[in-house]
Amino acid sequence: MKSCLVCGERIDDDTSECFNCGAVVPLSGPKRVSWLKDADKSQLSVSAKPPNNGGKSQSLSIRLMGLFLLSLIIIFCCRVNIMGGFVDWFVSILPTESFTATAVQQISTTTPEDQIQETHTPRPENTANNPVTLTATSFMPTPPQANMKPSGRIVFTCQMHAEGRNQICIINADGSAWAQLTDNDKDNWYPSTAPDGKSVIYSSNISGRYQIYEVGLAGEPPQQINYDFGGNLFAPEISPDGSKVVFTHDERGEQVVWIMNRDGSNPHRISPGDGWDPSWSPNGKLILFTSSASSDGSVQLFTMHADGTEVKQITFMNSLPGRSDYSPSGSSIVTYVGKYGARSVYLIPLNGDDPVMYSFFPTSASPSFSPDGKWVAFTGYVDYPEDFDRGCEIYIIKLDDPTKIIRLTNNTYCDWQPRWGP
Repeated sequence: MKSCLVCGERIDDDTSECFNCGAVVPLSGPKRVSWLKDADKSQLSVSAKPPNNGGKSQSLSIRLMGLFLLSLIIIFCCRVNIMGGFVDWFVSILPTESFTATAVQQISTTTPEDQIQETHTPRPENTANNPVTLTATSFMPTPPQANMKPSGRIVFTCQMHAEGRNQICIINADGSAWAQLTDNDKDNWYPSTAPDGKSVIYSSNISGRYQIYEVGLAGEPPQQINYDFGGNLFAPEISPDGSKVVFTHDERGEQVVWIMNRDGSNPHRISPGDGWDPSWSPNGKLILFTSSASSDGSVQLFTMHADGTEVKQITFMNSLPGRSDYSPSGSSIVTYVGKYGARSVYLIPLNGDDPVMYSFFPTSASPSFSPDGKWVAFTGYVDYPEDFDRGCEIYIIKLDDPTKIIRLTNNTYCDWQPRWGP
């Protein structure tokens, strides 16, 4: 007596059909089971070549094919509904400040030269085409979420008066503890924080020409740290060891990189050609700066040693305006690219990999790394797309999750030139 391979009950010796479940077990050949009873058609079939059951098998095949197609239709419809619901749910939980940054491998798209004139930073113009085309996007201020914990403080230039006078302000990276550090009827700009986080250095024309000042964050009044050796001084930054200051010296429109001791002594030029917006490498050995000293005359980023030797061009891009920053690890830099009115933030690896563009606003500028290298602060122009002297505010973006963009300021006029410190 044979037993059914499926349920173990007795099978008919003549038909090889199980009396209990109806499975047909062949007398020879590979073991296989074909389900025949209507009640069992939803179960799996183990098959090799099925036995020849004539019209009964053919009818069964047609019916099974119909059931299979119907199942596919039902599954497809369910997936559409499920995925649609998931998308709706996902969109509903996104914070209002979230935008998506776009990673690119190379700059290839060009647009006609922008006609908006540079009004903020005194620097040479680049006549190269704009590498990106951006679209204005509305953006409402939203505080950081609980799961975002950027640290440190961000110092920036803040316009506190309708006539556009610039002051120096500071804010915690989580959006709290906003404070104004200067209050005068002159222009104060290009701030950066000392490596120990105890003071801020900046440029001001309170004495006539733009000179370098330092203000303590414990309530100390601003003090000029250089003696007047002619020209205007911009973009000062203290070295990582706190001993020196690098800055832009502008004499009758010629901008070059200078360096001096922290107390203002021994000021001297170090860039062989023109240069502006210098920034120290994390180890203090190199200075990153912007210059038109490239072979084709285009504005690019360069590095040099603190004594002005071994100048090296590190970018080959179009419309690269100025102020950039080293990552804390020294493995990459962050800058901005494009003509005034259409600029994007770029992360440029120093190992030769292609740059990554973070594009989300009509224009973005002046990026700066957080102390842990996970975030970047920048100026975003959103509120007044046609008036770049009013629509600028301070934002931060998380580099490993570009949907996390947080607005920190909400000024009636303009907040710009952020620099992240401890």
